Amino acid sequence: MNKVYVFIQLILIFGFHSLIAQESNNFELIHTSFSKEIKQTVKLDYLLYLPTSYNNTETYPLLIFLHGDGGQKDINLIRSYGPPKLIEEGRNFPFVCLAPQLPGETHWNPDALYALVQEIIDTYPVDKDRIYLTGLSRGGFGTWEFAVTYPDLFAAIAPVCARGISGIERVKDIPIWIFHGELDPGVPVQDSKLLYEELIAVNADVRITIYPDLGHDIWDRVYNDELFWEWLLAQKKY
Repeated sequence: MNKVYVFIQLILIFGFHSLIAQESNNFELIHTSFSKEIKQTVKLDYLLYLPTSYNNTETYPLLIFLHGDGGQKDINLIRSYGPPKLIEEGRNFPFVCLAPQLPGETHWNPDALYALVQEIIDTYPVDKDRIYLTGLSRGGFGTWEFAVTYPDLFAAIAPVCARGISGIERVKDIPIWIFHGELDPGVPVQDSKLLYEELIAVNADVRITIYPDLGHDIWDRVYNDELFWEWLLAQKKY
């Protein structure tokens, strides 16, 4: 498909929805907004990438990327790291990439994320057996939270430099790859090591990579590793 930048304001409150779109031929990442009443009204802006070969007659894997601190201040900052950065640099991935923006200084809301993912599934030809989740720092913790809350949604997850979480046994049937820097000054590497041990104890399909020479900023190393993408795209629920 042609490179497009689209701003969409999508509101779903009490069954009402409206759609406004504008286009220009600059970017492949689409900037959109989504609002839905989930106990309260939650508004999520997000970036969406469609493969250059995209067409409605095929289904595509879906990668959900949760950013860390900073992205909530300016959605365009999400383009500067992780999978969106690789897309901006010209990488043509074979999946739809959804990168929501955290609304303010808060934690990721699994229910809001789930509602947004369902909207994407309803709108685009997503392969429901190949939905992947990854995130870094605060987004890494959001990855754990989202997966623990909705474990049946994902074919694989990859939390990056994330702190620990309870209820980890709920994700024991999901292939998981954990990443952390040994020298991380803000999020102790021990958090990831303990989660790994807990998952091993329940026979989970889990692996862990600890970078001995890196601190918190490990995401370029993670997402530039072709072995990571080969592993991720090989995962399928059924």
